[in-house]
Amino acid sequence: METEPRPHRTQNLLAWILGILAALIAGWFYLPTIHPGVGPYLDSVEFQKTAWSVGILHPPGYPLYTALGALFTRLPLGGLFSQIAPWGDNPAWRLNFFSAVTSLLAIVTMTRLIWRLTGNALVGMLGALTLGAAVRFWYQGTYSELYGLYSLMLALTFTTLIAWMQTKRPRFYFTSAFLMALCFGVNIPAMVVLPAWLLGVGLTDWRVLIRPRTLIPTILLVLLAASQYLYIPLRSFVFGPPDFCNYCPTGWDDTVPFLTGERWRDLNLAFGLDRRYWLQRSADAGYELMLNFWPTGVLFGGIGVAWLFQQQWKIALTLFAALAGTWFFVMTYNVVDWRDFTTPPYLFFTPFVGCGIWAAVQWVTAKVKSHGGRIALTYLLLLIPSALILATFLNNRPIVQNSPNQNMFWHWRARELLPQFEPDALLLTPPPNTDGFVQTWAIRYVSWTEGLAADMTMVYPPIDEAPPGPAPGYASWDAVKNDLHDRAVYVIELNDPRLSKYVLQPLLDGEAREIGYRIVGERRASAVDVWIDDSLWNEIEATLLFP
Repeated sequence: METEPRPHRTQNLLAWILGILAALIAGWFYLPTIHPGVGPYLDSVEFQKTAWSVGILHPPGYPLYTALGALFTRLPLGGLFSQIAPWGDNPAWRLNFFSAVTSLLAIVTMTRLIWRLTGNALVGMLGALTLGAAVRFWYQGTYSELYGLYSLMLALTFTTLIAWMQTKRPRFYFTSAFLMALCFGVNIPAMVVLPAWLLGVGLTDWRVLIRPRTLIPTILLVLLAASQYLYIPLRSFVFGPPDFCNYCPTGWDDTVPFLTGERWRDLNLAFGLDRRYWLQRSADAGYELMLNFWPTGVLFGGIGVAWLFQQQWKIALTLFAALAGTWFFVMTYNVVDWRDFTTPPYLFFTPFVGCGIWAAVQWVTAKVKSHGGRIALTYLLLLIPSALILATFLNNRPIVQNSPNQNMFWHWRARELLPQFEPDALLLTPPPNTDGFVQTWAIRYVSWTEGLAADMTMVYPPIDEAPPGPAPGYASWDAVKNDLHDRAVYVIELNDPRLSKYVLQPLLDGEAREIGYRIVGERRASAVDVWIDDSLWNEIEATLLFP
């Protein structure tokens, strides 16, 4: 027989308090590890540029993340942000901090989800902290990435779904339906949890999906959530384009392919891993699960699966289906950095960890006859997972801090390099497979946000893709290659075949390290076509490079 905790107002308040406390504990660990500036990866730089310019991300656009990220970076909290930012408040750090805030809110929500399953708010807090201490979840809360907000949205969606499954109150169902639809605006792989959500609805009351008085409002809420995608055409070509727009659609004919991610289909990414490697990927992912939750957490998770199926099998099956869907997506995702996509499975594994902790405590305390003794022993036993969680935080902190999220290299280099640019300069972007390609995106971002050589034009490399923004901020190589001698031209990456015909002047930072180069001449068959004054050429000739 299925038993369900019946929330009481006092317990409800306690769950909120302990959820916030869990977020504060995790936040105390998270704050020193947040990346201080632009980067550290190409995607994170893209997110930062998009939020700052209120632009458009690569297909399918992620409009909800863009809108909330842009709003967060513009909050009038400069005094507060300046006090807690490690090297000063800047828009890039603010978006990195946004990932931390959304991750911490996901911890609050997870506390309440586990409380609804177990009826114990303290167990909910401990279960949520196991997620907060998981190194992958933690790390993705330290830099600009989708998964902080995505985790929050999924946690909210399934918490409200479970609340409806337990109480049958319509407001929980409609809220969950709206949130489920909104999730697609953060990450399209929400499609793998949609079947689990429908399963939960069907197991509870499938008639809400056909009864007009619930179906019609559901459809309207889904359409309202889907309207977020109108942002793409409105921003890109109706009222745009914005300063940054990656693979930007230029008309209505381009919009549907953009929203469906058509350009990625030939890459065979989603569910595209060769089946021969599924078993090996599954084994590797199991090892990653152990690293993030430790063997004790995985053991509690296994106990929690059995316990929850016994107590509330409909909810257990719903959560297990969500876990299976996200796990299968990771198992078959045809990318090298698949570990970066394991956060959703960890999110759905966490409720089982919380239930396992509660089941283990109940099993031990059931042998105590005294009610007061049972309560005392319960809280004594909860000290064990508390100690393990603290140990996990302490163990993972140097792992997160030693990862690239403490690297301000791109930000500092841009600040040293950009003041040396002449007005209306060109910066040649090297081929995409070079480190310099990513660094030029970071330089463009710093030039905008800090007003350093903001009139610079980024020259996209000679590839069959449009620049990620309109003129005059961006230009294609073909559009400017015949007029380079008329403007100051700079590069930062020597690994570029185009440079073999030019002469370069090294640009140095304060410690005399080469951080970039200016093109000062073009090599001809018998001489050099000098692009600068002869007096300056004679002064710097001994330092020039001939790639």
